[in-house]
Formats: sequence, structure tokens, C-alpha cells
Amino acid sequence: MPYQFYRKMLFGLILIILAIKVVSQSTSPKIVTINPQSTTKGDLKLSDVVESIKYIPLETRNNCLIGNVTYFDVSQNYIIVYCSQAKNFYLFRKNGTFIRKISRLGQGPSEYIEPSAVYIDELKKHIIICDFNKMLYFSLDGAFLNYKSIDLNQEMYLGYANERFVTGTPSGVFIDSTFYVYKILDSQGKVIKKAKKSIPLYVGGNKEHKVAFVSFGPPIHYYKFDGKIHVKEAVLNDTVYEVSLNNLFLPKYVIKAGKYSVTPEIKSDLKRYFDLARSYVVPLSVFEARNYLFLSYQYKEIKYYCYYDKTTKTLNYFDSKQGIPNDYNGGFDFWPYHISGQSNNEFYTFYNADKFSDQPQQKKYAPKGSPASIKQVKDLFQKMDPEANPVLVITKMK
Repeated sequence: MPYQFYRKMLFGLILIILAIKVVSQSTSPKIVTINPQSTTKGDLKLSDVVESIKYIPLETRNNCLIGNVTYFDVSQNYIIVYCSQAKNFYLFRKNGTFIRKISRLGQGPSEYIEPSAVYIDELKKHIIICDFNKMLYFSLDGAFLNYKSIDLNQEMYLGYANERFVTGTPSGVFIDSTFYVYKILDSQGKVIKKAKKSIPLYVGGNKEHKVAFVSFGPPIHYYKFDGKIHVKEAVLNDTVYEVSLNNLFLPKYVIKAGKYSVTPEIKSDLKRYFDLARSYVVPLSVFEARNYLFLSYQYKEIKYYCYYDKTTKTLNYFDSKQGIPNDYNGGFDFWPYHISGQSNNEFYTFYNADKFSDQPQQKKYAPKGSPASIKQVKDLFQKMDPEANPVLVITKMK
């Protein structure tokens, strides 16, 4: 055969090998190992990882009184929160100015019964309230647009991106022990993808029911990073999956605890689990920045906060019992909110107003952040009304 033919064959073979290598590298997850007995304390602090921190007190009015924030979303120009005590959705401008309530509790087509998520889509200029059996669509001025019926069963809404919803089914009791944990829905509520079959555990050898398991933290953790939703089922799966733009669930991290992991035998026996869980690592939350993965877990009834350095591939504790040590502006040590606590390079949390009057300003570190941020925190400690609405904290990561 001519030389050119063999040359083309060789070149094609090289391309195939390179393609296989790229695919294998992209789908091969990084292993993050938690060992509560040997992980060392690191020196990473807030000023090392943040670009800016903004505190946004949500305006307080007689028709806008918020206790604890249950669900929320933050967009380029708006903030929306749901308060479970008041059973109301409140829409704010990004500076915290109250605009209006959205929808109300009830059984009408434009009303909600038991909401479980809320999203702002500024591109489409609408707000989506996810109720237990329907999606409610509203304009940004509060007008009801339409609704889509949906049957979620026991699924949770985990995220919204590119007009797709990702849902997940937490560990529980199911006759069918081979259900899919995750689903992707389109804007009409129709299933376009199912992924990752459940891991069956049986009580006393009973093959008809999957175990009822209770998690200390959110039953499924999720965050958005690089425009993609990331999910991790807290109880029966140790893998963080990235949901790609073409609807693939790519394993990105595997979080292991070795001999400190709760065994399947213990997981399948609730009474035994609660008797023994303190001696095992119970993962709670995971968030991601450009150079780090942030993790929290419980061990021997103590909550730990740590970080995984993607470059050195090492795991270290933070020198704080509340999160990332704050050497930026004199405020509280920081950890993202347990639900929807991250959207790309922004981390969110809420502080109730009375926290600023109940706790003194932190003096452990000399603040290194911007003068404006330092002054804002100082003013909050001095002037914050303890009866006011919560304060949203937006931490923009490097």
C-alpha cells in the first residue's frame, strides 16, 4: 500500500488515542479522602479566596416581615426569598429594596400549596415558583403568566439552568429499589433525562423496601459552578456529578472517608445508625471555587469545615468552627447557605439581624479587605436593628 495510506492510518490512530485519553481524563473523578484523625489545619483564610464581600440588608416593612429564609434565588438585578413562617415569597432589588410579594398560599391556578424552590430567569423575564405538583410562572412585575402541571412524587428541585430543571430523589422507603436518583426536566416539566440508579439497602433482608435513611444535612447537596449544576446525594452515594450542557452526569469528585465511612449495614438499620453515627464521618455540604473544593462534615458530634486544594490534592481543616476564617472585613467567619448557597463564583448566606447585636465584631484577625467592606460591617454591628429582616451576604470568589 502507498506510504500516504499508512501515514493517514497512523495519524487517525493517534487522534483516536488522544480522544480516548481526553474523554477518560474528563470523566475520571478526583478522589477526596477525609480522615478526621490525620487532616492538618491549613492557613487558608477569606482574603485568600475572595474578590469582594457585599452585605445586603433586606428592607423591612409591615407587609414584608421575614423570619428564616427557606428558599431563595439571586439574579443580576433581583433577589427573591421564601419565608416558611410567613408562607410568602418576597421580591427585592439587588440592593435590598423591597418590590412586592409574588403569588400567595392557596389552591388556585396561580397559587402555591407547598413550594420547594424558586428561580429567577432574567433572560426570559420571569420568576418560577416550584410547587409540589406544578410550576408557576410570573413576570418580574408579579403578573401571573401560566402554570405547568408536574408529578414529582418525592423528588426535590436541585437547580435551574439553561431552561432545564434538575431534580433528585433523596434516600427513603420505596417499593422499587432501582429508581433513578436524578432527572432533568424541560421548561414544560417533561422528563428529558434520567440518571444514576439508586443503591438499594434492605432492612432485615426485606427485598421489598429500600431503607428509610435520615441525613444530618440536606438529603441532596447541589451547587452551580462554571454555569453547570453539580449534585451529590448525601446518604447513599459519595460522588459529586457535574450535569453537562448535553445532559450527561459526569463524575467529578468522589468523597471518601475510608474506615470512617458509615457502612451499608449500619445505613440499613436506623436505630443502629443513630447509636453509632457519632463515630463515623457524615458529609454535610460541598461547594467549589476555581482552586478549591470546600467541604463540611460531622464527626463525633462536632462539625468540621475543610478545603481540598486542587493543585496539591491535599485536604486541610479551616482554623474555625464556623467556616472560612474571616480576615477580610472583621465580620463573621463565612460558610455558604446550605440550600442554593453557590451560583458560579458567588457564594451566598443569610444572617438574621439579631446576630449582629448578639455577637461582638470579630477581632481575631486584622481585616485586609476593602475599606468600604470593613466600614459596612462595622456599621452593621453598631446600627443594625435586631428586629429587621435578614442580611444577604454575597461573597464573590476569585
